[in-house]
Amino acid sequence: ENFNLTRYKDCVRRFIYSNMSDDLSTINNMLHITYYDLDSANQIVQSEFKNREDLLESIVKSSHLPFISNREFKYKGRYIDGITPYVFCDNKRPVLFVMIITKSNYWRVFNTSKEDSINERLLLGINDIDAFFNGTESHMCSYYNDWSIFSTISLRVREIIILSVIAMIEIYYSIYKYIPLLIKETTIFSGVENIFYSFSRDIMYHIVR
Repeated sequence: ENFNLTRYKDCVRRFIYSNMSDDLSTINNMLHITYYDLDSANQIVQSEFKNREDLLESIVKSSHLPFISNREFKYKGRYIDGITPYVFCDNKRPVLFVMIITKSNYWRVFNTSKEDSINERLLLGINDIDAFFNGTESHMCSYYNDWSIFSTISLRVREIIILSVIAMIEIYYSIYKYIPLLIKETTIFSGVENIFYSFSRDIMYHIVR
């Protein structure tokens, strides 16, 4: 209804508190969650959790999409989605890498138009991993150990592009704060703002309805 995911955190909290206790020994040092700290410009990989609330906060940080997860640019003023996944470097064992967003499905990341359930997406994922383990073509799965240098560089280029977009948004908001109120209240300025807001809502309406 509001074209955002403001109820997402409540859904994650219900799932965690319904299925787990505060004894997280079974996932500590096993589950790795990645998020980006914009204040320190570092990708954080958290693998130890004090309790369920700490786990919840880590998941929300890791999945925060500016202005989509909620109305904020950064979660708690500093955190966003991890941008690029953490890659385990292991020279002895094959490292399975699952690329959820591919060239063939990137448009469907947010486009849920006319989808009543996630069943189709689940079946596509199952079919892809089945193809991978049976030695046929897979779009989402690969072994990191077999990557070419080009594939490795492309992952980092993706991180640079996303960080560049985030930097531009930050620059815009830094400049916006210093625009005099007299200019903000002009017909042209407020009109352009309203047009961009309406444009974004139109796009969201067509991809999620």
